[in-house]
Amino acid sequence: MLWLLAPASLLAGSAMFFLLGGMPAVVIFSMLWFDKIVLRTVTLAILGIELTTISTILIGMAFGSVTGFILAIVLIPVLEGVKMMIVPMPSEVPPFVPTPYHLLDGLVAAAAPLLLWLPFYAVVAALLAGKLAADATIDTFVFSKPFDVISGVTTFVFNIFISWHFGAFLVSLL
Repeated sequence: MLWLLAPASLLAGSAMFFLLGGMPAVVIFSMLWFDKIVLRTVTLAILGIELTTISTILIGMAFGSVTGFILAIVLIPVLEGVKMMIVPMPSEVPPFVPTPYHLLDGLVAAAAPLLLWLPFYAVVAALLAGKLAADATIDTFVFSKPFDVISGVTTFVFNIFISWHFGAFLVSLL
């Protein structure tokens, strides 16, 4: 019965984002939902397949720094909490509680509008490089675990590939 939370969260989030910004906002939310609910459940982290960074950059570009920060720091823990209710997974923190990683996603969304003058792939490269460096710092000093360099590199390559090939389309949604 808990599996009904997945489609319910997609419908509720899509409705909320439609009211915030129409269909382009729904597309951005759907990318984030797909990443948090589906991809993170069925793919290995080492593959580097994630859409969170691109989604948070688009949220920041679409809604501005403050709204982008708030949406990222609230929405991402909610989606991860829904996923953890459907598919219990080990975590350092309880469901629905923002972590330092969520703060980083919020900062990425807040910084994105400041880089609108750059090509989209360059924005993704700059913000993702900073995010990965901060991830390594958080892993080491907050959670006392080693940073997964291979996953970081594959994530960077995957996001640059997506932003290079689909960046113009994604930015045209805004």
